[in-house]
Amino acid sequence: VRRLFASIPWRNFTNNNLANFEGYYASVLYAFLSSLNARIIPEDITNYGQADITAILGDHIYVIEIKVVDGDNVKENLALKQIRECN
Repeated sequence: VRRLFASIPWRNFTNNNLANFEGYYASVLYAFLSSLNARIIPEDITNYGQADITAILGDHIYVIEIKVVDGDNVKENLALKQIRECN
């Protein structure tokens, strides 16, 4: 995933706030997972809450929650915390 984000041209997200929005990263992940022929459920709503992306690839299910934080707040993994609280 890091390689995928690193390959996005610098000009695609400079001089705008696009990189500050979760939807940007969700869109990139959606495109990437689609290329793997994964079954993707964006904005997956359940009785426990909502995941940004649920991807089913083979025998595995991936629940993905995306959070955009500034450099000062990366110590706490808010996305993982949210998934654990809803489980």
